[in-house]
Amino acid sequence: LNINEQSTSISYQLNDGTGKIDVRMWIDQEEAEWSIRQRGELQNGGYARVIGSLKVHQDVKQVTAFDMRKVEDPNEITYHLMETIHAHLHNTKGA
Repeated sequence: LNINEQSTSISYQLNDGTGKIDVRMWIDQEEAEWSIRQRGELQNGGYARVIGSLKVHQDVKQVTAFDMRKVEDPNEITYHLMETIHAHLHNTKGA
């Protein structure tokens, strides 16, 4: 997780083990305080859960994040890896 803050957005570069992807989260001036606090807990080199939409622009994948939070439980990482393997097998081999 690499973080780059700007006045209207925050850019992150995430690596989920399959590659790197750029994530942008737009800053809402009326954002709830707890959301700002959660985002402040994200650290370079840490793990984050991202909720957003995937888009492709000029053959480059990027995510527009609606919510991000620090991963607190290491089991979330294991679950994500298992979920990724399951989705891959489902999409390539069928269910």
